[in-house]
Amino acid sequence: MTDSILGAIAATIVTVEIGLLFFAGFAIFRSWGHTFAEAAAFALITTLMLLSCLLQVAFLIGNPSISIVAEAAFTILAVIMAYRLRRYLHQAKLVIRNFVSGHPVAGTVLLICFGYLAMQAFLIPPDKIHWENLGQVLRFQQYGSLFSTGLATCDQAVEFDQALFPVNTIILPHLFLRFHTDMGIGLFGLMAYLSIGFSTYALARRYSWPPTAFTVTMVVMSFPRFVYMATSPGYEIIPAAVAAFCLLAIYRVVERPNIRDLLFLFLGILFCISGKWMCLAFPAVILPLSLILLFRRHGALTWWKLIKDHRRPALLALLPAVIFSQTWLFIYNSVYRGSWLGPEGAAGFAYNTDGLYGALANMIRYFLESAHFIRPVDIICQWMVHFSIAGIFQKIYDFLITPLFGNLGAAASFKIAWIPSETLSWFGPFGFFLVMPAVIYALVRGPRRLKATAIALVGYLLLLVLIPAWTPENVRFFSILYACGGFCIAFFLPPWRFTKRGKKGLQVASALLLVYACSCNIMKPVIGINPALDGIKNLVVGKHSDSGKFFHDAAKKSVWISTDWGRDRFALSKNLFGDDRVTECAGLIDTGSKVGAYYKDPALIYPFLLACKDIDFVLLPSKQVGAEKKIELYKPDYLLCIDTDLPFFPAGSRKLKIWQSGKADSTLKGFLIQLSRDYYGT
Repeated sequence: MTDSILGAIAATIVTVEIGLLFFAGFAIFRSWGHTFAEAAAFALITTLMLLSCLLQVAFLIGNPSISIVAEAAFTILAVIMAYRLRRYLHQAKLVIRNFVSGHPVAGTVLLICFGYLAMQAFLIPPDKIHWENLGQVLRFQQYGSLFSTGLATCDQAVEFDQALFPVNTIILPHLFLRFHTDMGIGLFGLMAYLSIGFSTYALARRYSWPPTAFTVTMVVMSFPRFVYMATSPGYEIIPAAVAAFCLLAIYRVVERPNIRDLLFLFLGILFCISGKWMCLAFPAVILPLSLILLFRRHGALTWWKLIKDHRRPALLALLPAVIFSQTWLFIYNSVYRGSWLGPEGAAGFAYNTDGLYGALANMIRYFLESAHFIRPVDIICQWMVHFSIAGIFQKIYDFLITPLFGNLGAAASFKIAWIPSETLSWFGPFGFFLVMPAVIYALVRGPRRLKATAIALVGYLLLLVLIPAWTPENVRFFSILYACGGFCIAFFLPPWRFTKRGKKGLQVASALLLVYACSCNIMKPVIGINPALDGIKNLVVGKHSDSGKFFHDAAKKSVWISTDWGRDRFALSKNLFGDDRVTECAGLIDTGSKVGAYYKDPALIYPFLLACKDIDFVLLPSKQVGAEKKIELYKPDYLLCIDTDLPFFPAGSRKLKIWQSGKADSTLKGFLIQLSRDYYGT
């Protein structure tokens, strides 16, 4: 069988494993008295937490393959539990059927969009913005350790200049990548997306009747950024989903003190620690909120007695708590990198060095950016009334804000761009008009628990404007804010202000926004957006013959056509490099060889790591002295240069393949060199 078929089989098996764990978890939570939405949200997140814990433990003990044994044991247990509690799964089918019959239009749109997103999540290769993290996981696999430099000597650790960040979510794609396939890794983003929806509904039900709670959920699920991330490996959306899960756990444990929700709450807070170091901001806010709500409502003695009476589950939670807290990483950084946060300048973002003035300027920038009325609205306005809404906001900034603040607090030039992609997209018009006003309203008029939640969210917002310098990519820090603040809309729109007609209208608008986001993601378009727009313009002006060409070009740019429905796993790298160098290298490099890799962008090494099986890669520094030392230490058989030049040319070596960016068929330069054994003096 071909590698693509074997990869598809492996991805299907892993998907079945994840599905069984989820269904068993759902049935267990239902048997514990959770509502349908609560059980679904808890089952999705705890499945991710379980798998992450197993993988991290396996890597930390230096034997990644042992996780397969543990996963098999938990999967068998899941099958047994799902069978014993199958009545809850049968009830779930009835709930879904009643839901669709009660909301025929919105329910049908949701199911169709979820089905389409599931296809994308499973079949379409991940985009370049995720390659750096995925490449890091492949290097974990190569070394059999979470310390991808290895720990054979202190010198190796010192030479490695790439920071290692918390890996609670980063490690999850190993489930698929260990079989050298990235098919299916988008399912983690889909699970987080669904969890946000279920958590939003469960929280909204505390402040509204089911029709309003469902409408609020539709609004949150239609946020374009969430939809774009629903087919990603989940590095951004999983922490957002876990944050919403933590809020739900807080509500449950405050309403009825119990050891399960208490432990899940604190494990969830620790599980939020993943990615670049701004991931510490939300736990720093949600932990004090949790303690205040728990102690104020029931007193410290209640919780001490609860833990004392349930020592066994509390002790069992210690291992995942230590793993998720990333204590092992902080110790490693302190010993080998001089600081528990890693080397200086390795935060993963630029700091705001302009204090409160920079924070105020950033607050204004984020406010203008969050007014995201989506690209089709802007195009229609330009066509009908000849002005751009995004352009108006840009002019407001240029004429009013720039003279006052200049570049204070910013690390890049400010420009509003409503680009439909998970890199720069915000949360649509409802995020602007409903979420932040709802959080502010809850802060002023909400009951005690909701007000405390709003205070925590505002505190998190203040950290976002104060700590990092503004860049357009900082929108990634706001996913947690919108995921946790969405349910506040239910309190913001009470029944006497929110009529049945208003609910239907908002549901239809959300459904249309959801369909738009599913189809117009420029990273994974159903059709090429720009050629399709040009074709429509030609139809409008009567150029029917020209429009056909544009629509043909639009179909060719579909992600389904370009990836051959997911069968071509290297279609994106072909488009990026302009050639087949990834598959060519896999054919030229002998199995069992070592390859030293030079690169300008660390993300570009990922497709080579994925394609070249049973080949060890050594990442080389750009400076000649450091590169020569590492080559002498590891003695690679080949040198691979990606979009850069060698700082020196090893004597006696020969170039096996050269890719020149000046040629029509290549967009990035590079070459593959085979080193002579005489180079090492052997």
